[in-house]
Amino acid sequence: SGRTGHTEAVQVTFDPTFLPYSDLLTVFFDIIDPTTVNGQGNDFGTQYRTGVYYHSPAQELAAKDMLKQLAAKYAPTPIATEVKEATEW
Repeated sequence: SGRTGHTEAVQVTFDPTFLPYSDLLTVFFDIIDPTTVNGQGNDFGTQYRTGVYYHSPAQELAAKDMLKQLAAKYAPTPIATEVKEATEW
């Protein structure tokens, strides 16, 4: 309903020695439109907003760096993807 304030999200567990976090970010941003506000595909509402929810300062930095690159690519359209610390799942 979009009234809970929650985001529909998936938590990915991975081995960074096998698959770097930067590769996960690349795939994620290849399959979503980071400029779409509150939606992806046919799903729209605040619960469908896009985001990267990090577990470490290194992940936060990598996500923010990726968004800077995407901002240049999509300019002048602003990036809508949020970057926040992961909380309770």
